[in-house]
Amino acid sequence: MGATPSAGHDLIEGLRPFVALHDLAGLYGHLDVHGPSEALVSLLTDENVEATEVGVLCLGLTGHADNSAQLSRFLHHDDPHVVAMAEHALWCIWLCAGTEEANALLAEGIAAMNEQAYPKAVDRFSRAIRLCPNFAEAYHQRAIAWYLMEKYLRCAADGRKALLLNPWHFGAAAALGHCFAHLGLYERSLEAYNTALRIHPRMEGIRQAIRAVRQIVNNTHRRSGGQDFRAC
Repeated sequence: MGATPSAGHDLIEGLRPFVALHDLAGLYGHLDVHGPSEALVSLLTDENVEATEVGVLCLGLTGHADNSAQLSRFLHHDDPHVVAMAEHALWCIWLCAGTEEANALLAEGIAAMNEQAYPKAVDRFSRAIRLCPNFAEAYHQRAIAWYLMEKYLRCAADGRKALLLNPWHFGAAAALGHCFAHLGLYERSLEAYNTALRIHPRMEGIRQAIRAVRQIVNNTHRRSGGQDFRAC
């Protein structure tokens, strides 16, 4: 059962000044007292789009990995602004889902990857995983590093692990699709891409990737005298 309209309205009004002033410290403090995760999740069932947006925004700041299922529903929302906020909230939660030390190592690894220091990035992600074996985002980021190093089998193994730990990770599913495409495993690639779209239907880049893989397979079939590929 969702929050009552008055409760939702009161929470929104209480948060509005902190959001307007970009006062994160004040926002965190207010949420600790008046809007714990359970209260925010209840706002997500509100028919008021503004209440939904506030709930999504604040869960991205204070939520945890267990909120992924609730938030991922809003990747299917009719309002593209709500979709964008839900995607951002999920990334915020996933990037901070480990222990404090593991989160710091993840951030170091991402910074190293941005500098194209891929072995250093793999080292940081691996250390984060040793500290926090269920840290899905560390596996996902290490999969990206392996992909950029063209170590596709290692990328696939880490991508699968990330999805096993976090079944709502559309990014891990998309990365698996890219990895399988590079390995020439086109049916698996399409399966992974379609998994990503089932989670996050607005990933237009993945739809383009599906069309590209289909075209590769169809061209191969035509050269071999086969029929067009109709999978997915």
